[in-house]
Amino acid sequence: MTTLNFNLNRSLFEKKDYDSKFVSVLQSLHHRFVNEGHYTCNIYNRNRLLKTINISVGKENKALTNNLDINEILRNRYDHYNLSTNNYFGFYVSDGFMQYSISIYSSKSKQEIEFDSSNLRMNDIFCVSFIKPGKYIVENRLVSARMLVEVFPFDKRSVRPKKIEVKDKFESERIELMQTETLFFIVNNEKNNQIVVRYTDEQSDTKDSK
Repeated sequence: MTTLNFNLNRSLFEKKDYDSKFVSVLQSLHHRFVNEGHYTCNIYNRNRLLKTINISVGKENKALTNNLDINEILRNRYDHYNLSTNNYFGFYVSDGFMQYSISIYSSKSKQEIEFDSSNLRMNDIFCVSFIKPGKYIVENRLVSARMLVEVFPFDKRSVRPKKIEVKDKFESERIELMQTETLFFIVNNEKNNQIVVRYTDEQSDTKDSK
């Protein structure tokens, strides 16, 4: 999965809380398409439809992944994208304060829901990049699971994404990250999932402060 680039602006440093129902700055959503077909993707802000794009998924398509900046999608007239079967289609926001929700359904029928950002399902991925040091409570509200993320100020070590499997509970009860690191929440259950990350305090100045 490609690294996402965010423009340096005030919205990055004011970001404290994250919710998998939305795509916004510092948080992205990724869905794996298993079945071939044509899909319709709607992008909303506060229940207002902003843009509809089409996604074609097939073995003959060469695109192994597609990570799209919603700001670019809204600016461009282009509305058709291709993806190879069993690969991920992702959405992120490069800058700004807007939050977007995503729904994807089969072009044959709106009843055949492929992806709904309000209910993450098996193999969906929610990515969070942490800028502000401190402690964060992570809840999977639809399955009543919790964990703690503690973020420490940036140092000279290499920054690498980390992954957590979301089963009936989180894979770990606690994880340490360095400022600017990204945490991938990978859904590995058959239930509906909503992951909420909430900032609690500023006490993670150094690891010695624990």
